[in-house]
Amino acid sequence: MYLLDNPFCILSASPGISSKSISELAESRSLVRDSRECMQAKLELLNPRKRLYAELSWLPGVEESRVKELLSVLESQPYKTIRIDGLPPLARSNLLISCLRRLIDGETGRESNLKKINVAKWFLEIGGEFEKLDTRTLHESINDARGKAGFPAVRDPAQVESAISKLRTFYNDVFRKALDRLSSSKVLYAVASVVDSSMKNERAPVHALIDDLVNIYELKMQKRLSNEENRILFLERKMRNVLEESLDDSQITNLVKRMTQSVKKWSKFAMPIQLHEKSRGLDHDASVRVAENIRSLYIDIFNEYGQLHFSMMLSNMVLEMFSHVVKIVVMVKEDMERLDEVFGRNLPLLNSDGVIEYDLDYVNDSGIKV
Repeated sequence: MYLLDNPFCILSASPGISSKSISELAESRSLVRDSRECMQAKLELLNPRKRLYAELSWLPGVEESRVKELLSVLESQPYKTIRIDGLPPLARSNLLISCLRRLIDGETGRESNLKKINVAKWFLEIGGEFEKLDTRTLHESINDARGKAGFPAVRDPAQVESAISKLRTFYNDVFRKALDRLSSSKVLYAVASVVDSSMKNERAPVHALIDDLVNIYELKMQKRLSNEENRILFLERKMRNVLEESLDDSQITNLVKRMTQSVKKWSKFAMPIQLHEKSRGLDHDASVRVAENIRSLYIDIFNEYGQLHFSMMLSNMVLEMFSHVVKIVVMVKEDMERLDEVFGRNLPLLNSDGVIEYDLDYVNDSGIKV
């Protein structure tokens, strides 16, 4: 929940005041704000179950005098809140996510508002603070404030966990809107920076919100990646047709170059996902699929047509472009070891035209197994 939409903000209330005081504030605030909005805020704070989400979306653990100061900064200079520290984790993450949303939903609603901040740094700070949340501590803090205000305590810790999950959904929505405001290149840079920074400490667990951010990024890039994958498949089919009809080296060379360009474009936008999956001990499924198709092509080029040069060009390209996909790296290195074994006594030589030549009779008697 956005801080400025929180019932505590609407009524200028604190979690420690009584139900009677809440009703009185709703009455007085309705003179300066929309009366229906104030009534709705009152009902949410008086309902123990609805109140819980408002409590967790607020600034728990922050003194009332400082709450006013933080809200003032949120309204007037939101981009400066990244420098504010000394707050409890949930309070700081709620403040930062609300400031990020305020920058997104500013008067212009354009990327210019986000130029004042390093978006990647904000993602990391928010994700880091959110990861520090301790459900037990929050549960105790909420019940302590409720005891002072005369509200029934939250008995089931699962209710706190459910409200935090709902809050996480709000955070994801703000992350998604932030990415939507940026150009594709800046989206790539921001997410790649986040993934790279989060991977530097290999012992640290992957932050839940960073995991969410990469999933949002993957969905955002889905169409781009799908289009590039289709282009790669088209070039693969065309290369097979050329090989079947003739052995025109110039055509094959051109197709290999075009495929390499397409794979570079595809890999460029897939890289943050590959790195993130690797940090979780996994491989990016789409990357595996694309790489395996190219692998099948270069194996057939070698086994069926004896075109070692083109097979090596493609295998080297796959090894470079998919260096963060462990399954592919293992397979391609095994392929290249097999090629070394096959050609151990037939090293490539350059002829007078600078073209690599191989003993094709020897090639055709050997092969790589899929």
